[in-house]
Amino acid sequence: MTRIETPAFRRAITEPARDLARIYAQAGCELRLAGGAVRDALIGATPKDIDFASDATPEESVALLVQAGVRVIETGLQHGTVTAVHGGESFEVTTLRTDVACHGRHAEVAFVRSFEQDAARRDLTINAMFAGIDGTLYDFHGGVLDLEKRVVRFVGDPAQRIREDYLRILRYFRFRARFGPAMGGTAVDMANLDAIQQNRAGLGQISPERVWSELRRILAGPTLWQQLSGMAETGILQVLGLQDLDLIRLSRAKTYALHPETLLGAAARDEAAANALADQLRLSNAERALMTYVAGTIGQADAPLSWFQRQLTDGTPLVHAQEALRALHRPTCALQLADCEVPVFPVTGKDLLAAGHAPGPAMGRELARLKRLWQESGYTLSQERLLEMGVPS
Repeated sequence: MTRIETPAFRRAITEPARDLARIYAQAGCELRLAGGAVRDALIGATPKDIDFASDATPEESVALLVQAGVRVIETGLQHGTVTAVHGGESFEVTTLRTDVACHGRHAEVAFVRSFEQDAARRDLTINAMFAGIDGTLYDFHGGVLDLEKRVVRFVGDPAQRIREDYLRILRYFRFRARFGPAMGGTAVDMANLDAIQQNRAGLGQISPERVWSELRRILAGPTLWQQLSGMAETGILQVLGLQDLDLIRLSRAKTYALHPETLLGAAARDEAAANALADQLRLSNAERALMTYVAGTIGQADAPLSWFQRQLTDGTPLVHAQEALRALHRPTCALQLADCEVPVFPVTGKDLLAAGHAPGPAMGRELARLKRLWQESGYTLSQERLLEMGVPS
């Protein structure tokens, strides 16, 4: 029997995790590490989350955990998931399931006692493995070999897996970016892409928030160009409304460790297109601000550093200006900008009021005019001199 012996696995299996396994075993049930945690442990990466699968029903899980004095949170009892809080750690425990009916996103499930049945409903072979608390590996669909060969394969029939949940299209590209080959073209890859192309319209059923959640992970992947090319060839970019992105500009910007929204901003036609994309993907205000700023600076590849310094005096966050400079392939300037002292405009509205200006739009225009003069002077004009240059009220 194959076992996981990596240091990452040993770090993941803490004493509280072993306690939980003992509690289930004493009740005649089994607890196994599931999915991504097993995959990551196999490649030597410490799993971010420890998720367990069990042959105990949700009600049985609650009962045996409570009896053992473990705090239980009914996270998603109707879907078979409870959270066990034990020894200062939280663990999700999900009852083994099989799909009864699928509607392209949300499935109707039945609880089962078979780990093999549960594995058959998962998306990719590398995500369909289990591991006992002792490291014993349970691999029903060749996930270990696929991981070794850098093959990203749907469990069973690709088209069927996709129709069960259309979000799996984007999950495929996300995991292909992380674990797949640098170049595609294998028979498995072609079969996957063919099934994706045939079922791409189903992505219209997925909420923009879920699309962005997966897309930002694709953008962070190491083989971005290959994934974007595959998404273009299968029509996924068109379905998502991303067909007008400049993919070459985006992939060049990927040279630097940039935020996903920076990459999209660098690839957008202009600021208006970036705003429309932010609406479409329902980005947060912070994400929108960064994306649109970067998109608005695309024509500033040869602008002097003082142009970006002026942006800072106008209130642009330093991180926005630095992201834009890196997207413009000026990483040295981005570092230099951080060392620039940002001058503070020495005139305020109160100063103009004291000088006799009446409050209102005219005073706002005068403040803006004086600020332009200050910037054009290289930030050298003093408050006294600027007030002397003011237009009498």
